[in-house]
Amino acid sequence: MLHKITLEGVGPSNHLEATFAERLNLITGDNGLGKSFLLEVAWWALTRTWPHKNRPALPRQNARKAGIDTEVFGSGKKAVSRKIPFDFAKQKWIQPQARPQLPGLVLFAQVDGGFAVWDPARNYWKDEDGERPSAFLFDSEQVWTGLQEDGQWRCNGLYRDWASWQRESGNEAFAQLKLALEKLSPPGETLRPGLLQRISTEDSQDYPTIHMPYGVDVPLIHASAAIRRILALAYLLIWAWREHLRAAELRREATAKRIILLIDEVEAHLHPAWQKKILPSLLHVVEALTGAGSGPAIQVICSTHSPLVCVSMESYFDSERDQLFDLDLDPLNGVRLEAVPFQKMGTGENWLLSRHFDLKTSYSVEAEKVLATAAKLVEEGTKNPASIKKAEFLRVDKDLRTVLTELDPSWVRWRTIGEKRGWLG
Repeated sequence: MLHKITLEGVGPSNHLEATFAERLNLITGDNGLGKSFLLEVAWWALTRTWPHKNRPALPRQNARKAGIDTEVFGSGKKAVSRKIPFDFAKQKWIQPQARPQLPGLVLFAQVDGGFAVWDPARNYWKDEDGERPSAFLFDSEQVWTGLQEDGQWRCNGLYRDWASWQRESGNEAFAQLKLALEKLSPPGETLRPGLLQRISTEDSQDYPTIHMPYGVDVPLIHASAAIRRILALAYLLIWAWREHLRAAELRREATAKRIILLIDEVEAHLHPAWQKKILPSLLHVVEALTGAGSGPAIQVICSTHSPLVCVSMESYFDSERDQLFDLDLDPLNGVRLEAVPFQKMGTGENWLLSRHFDLKTSYSVEAEKVLATAAKLVEEGTKNPASIKKAEFLRVDKDLRTVLTELDPSWVRWRTIGEKRGWLG
């Protein structure tokens, strides 16, 4: 598992440090502050590869030196520390010559639909040429159609594997897929595989389908963005774990003791009802696949923009094993990452108004402006009742009626003033 990352002269801050919890790590923060960057560096720290080929992290523009220090728990009980400096002359990070840590099976779900998988049974050992095989890097289409490298199929892809699993009676992988879809489904709408379908006379492939609540089997190629996000997550989890088991068996070695999931914007494309259960459901799926209690330890590091994802963790969060982080602007250092205590807020609105999302109200921008004008008028009228003029009051009253519902609590004090003056009937 990943224990610690320290960045100097690289990324959104001159200095940024994160010590991760052993199970769940949830990162909040505004756009552009470095949540995705932090996950990419976490992937690199665990695998020594970048999730996008030819796109390594680079030092800050004015940095004179840059380095990435990591602490990773590998196969042993003691964290292994690595200091990786950036060589400005060679324009690359100088990796140590020692064998990389063996952190476990690592999966990275990226917000653009791409995935990366690093398997200690397939990406750790050197090949006959002395090179370690690269991690499996999927773009958003290769997850579905397959990953081919050097003329060999590394992964058949979701379409072909799903169809193959479904055709075989009693197939274990298909049973695992159905279980994963059931657990990841939105409330009241269980995702179920439909019948395989041929979608074109010019395409000989039989495509998997999803049986929709309205009674129609929809080919996955035409499924919504949200459903495709969930299906891809479910498939990659099953594929990666099953392939790891096979590779470990062929090598006559033990299976991974840890699974690390890196997820960028776990709520991407999902309806609010889905956001309220996606993260606990994902953890339950991994536990079910690998053997709850007896399987590998699971560490999750994910980012979110959703207050409902935070709500979903209130009954699940364990301060001994989990950590909540907040990325925020720092006037001196650019950006700071702060580990903060997890406090139950009760509702999505309360989370929305917390430091993690930096909103002053949950009203629309237009409503905020009108309410600010009304509040200023009330404050001035409280100090000097004669300062409130009827025409001005009625103008603001008209604006309030365009942005507020009749039951909004903001009306109480406003109407009291108007009724006392005889301006409201």
